Amino acid sequence: HPLPPTSFGPAVTNANMAPPTTDNDNNNNNNTTIPLLCSISGTTPIDPVVTPSGHICSRSLLLTKLTDTNNIDPFDPSKSRTLDESDLISL
Repeated sequence: HPLPPTSFGPAVTNANMAPPTTDNDNNNNNNTTIPLLCSISGTTPIDPVVTPSGHICSRSLLLTKLTDTNNIDPFDPSKSRTLDESDLISL
């Protein structure tokens, strides 16, 4: 049986992205910015990182969560995959 589509692919979805806003300060009508949101806090990430599964988080919030859970990836539904700081990609 096929798995649901939410089981695969990057986890960056409309749920963790704010609506687009246009930057009118530079007089460029084609400049659209889509702000990133932290998958943990739902706010703009500070020192943003991307997990291997595609989640965007504030580095400090994610590292605190990893410390609290013995490095279990908080976004792994099976709670069996570990995640280390070296696995994170800085944005």
